[in-house]
Amino acid sequence: MSNSLMAIDIGSNGIRMSIVRKTSKGSYRRHCKERYSVRLGKSVFTTGKIGDEEMASTLCAFRRMRRAMDQHGIQHYRAVATSACREAANAKVLLRRIERKTGIRVEVISGIQEAHLIRSAVTELMDVLTPTLIVDLGGGSLEINEQQGDRLLRSHTLPLGTLRLMERFGCAGAIGSKKEKRLRRFIDRALEEALPSGLIEGGATVVACGGNPEELARIAPAKGPQLYDLLDLRRLDRVLPDLLERDVVSRQKKYDIGRSRAEVISIAAIVLSRLGRHVRSRSFAIPGVGLREGLLLSLQKRVEQKTRRNAGDQRRIPAVS
Repeated sequence: MSNSLMAIDIGSNGIRMSIVRKTSKGSYRRHCKERYSVRLGKSVFTTGKIGDEEMASTLCAFRRMRRAMDQHGIQHYRAVATSACREAANAKVLLRRIERKTGIRVEVISGIQEAHLIRSAVTELMDVLTPTLIVDLGGGSLEINEQQGDRLLRSHTLPLGTLRLMERFGCAGAIGSKKEKRLRRFIDRALEEALPSGLIEGGATVVACGGNPEELARIAPAKGPQLYDLLDLRRLDRVLPDLLERDVVSRQKKYDIGRSRAEVISIAAIVLSRLGRHVRSRSFAIPGVGLREGLLLSLQKRVEQKTRRNAGDQRRIPAVS
């Protein structure tokens, strides 16, 4: 049996793949990871369908992942699609093509399933912190888990993904004051509907997952020794005007980020800033884990259960005299 597991996350803004390998001590360690800049949501959020170019790019990425699976002898994997495929009228066409061309079966998961997997990854890593909210900012949606202690209260899927907002408001480049105000109003309205004022009392301990929160924590970090990265929201507010007034190329150079990240990072900064104000939080904890890690945890448990069942079946086989 292969000692490696693979997780594939088909998001609205990119496709992410991780492979972990079992060590001699029985734990799993990340072996490799890849990200493919395939923006499935680009057409979905404007036309309701995945475009031909995105279809072709996705198949190309999956052929590369198929080669990686064969190279590493992967027997156990889980591939899931989120917001863009949940909404695309032709998502089934894409998933059938992927399976026919590569043999990889993809499942479209709900917002609640997505939030549960992210929460499991955060809980596994951050056992020293019990957050009030666990949020995941993706290209298509903002997923929010409300918690009380270790108990999940509610999950919300809000249409506040960075790529969705970029397409809706036409703000890939520099964002002027009028457009920023429209964005803020739209975000505040969505947050108020999901988390009415007074629901989160006394400020919130927030964990934020996703590539943009991780990048913004590098740009606006909280000072002092920490067990995990922190995004300082007051510092982010000071950086925000500079992010907004720069075009994509200028953001790339100033903040040393790739083009696809530079297009949406200012939108991500607005979303996280408004969320922080809404729940009266001064900083967000950034664990550096998300959906992929939740998928890998679910795979590990599945493999361990199968191994125990097989061991039990072998013990029940009578000896041959």
